[in-house]
Amino acid sequence: MVMVNVKNHGDFDKALRIFKAKVRKAQIMEITQRKAYYISPSEQKHRRRHKRSR
Repeated sequence: MVMVNVKNHGDFDKALRIFKAKVRKAQIMEITQRKAYYISPSEQKHRRRHKRSR
């Protein structure tokens, strides 16, 4: 979990930049984009075979 605390009357823009940096460092967006769709085991096997032959 990624958390950033913003104090009362704190700089929200700075907190947002820190949050974005933490998300980027944790590679959350890359992981969710990779797993955004389902690939059947047979399709994964097929893709692995064709990846090696290229």
